[in-house]
Amino acid sequence: VEADPTNRYVAIDIMDGYSIPCPADMPSVHEAGSFSGPAISAVSAVASKLAHEFPNLKIETIAYHKAGTEVPPTRGHLFTDGLHPNVVIMYCMDAEDNALGLDSPQNNDTLTNLRGWSEANNNLCFVFCACVRCNLTKHQKCGTG
Repeated sequence: VEADPTNRYVAIDIMDGYSIPCPADMPSVHEAGSFSGPAISAVSAVASKLAHEFPNLKIETIAYHKAGTEVPPTRGHLFTDGLHPNVVIMYCMDAEDNALGLDSPQNNDTLTNLRGWSEANNNLCFVFCACVRCNLTKHQKCGTG
């Protein structure tokens, strides 16, 4: 960021398979009411520390099934205080049926999570990923729906 002050975004993303946190993270999971607690808390803390020197820098992180972070915080300081305003949540839907609309019963959990993230953070980017039934991206034609 110091080398290129025009850089406005930095990504801090959780690797796939994070869905089983280590024992040291369990208090944060319990406090937040979801497995996203430790990761989102860490990203928000980084954003807070960097905001003094880089006030326009946005810290992006993902919320999605394979990282175990698709469910937003439902209690604790992340829920009541919200995330740092420089945090951008990229909500990636990859565990539901993308061939159907968000208002379909099959996508109820996704819509609930999306609404929860929008309440926790004003900087939300929603990515409607792939069709689970036929494993095609949204730009490809799916003959199953």
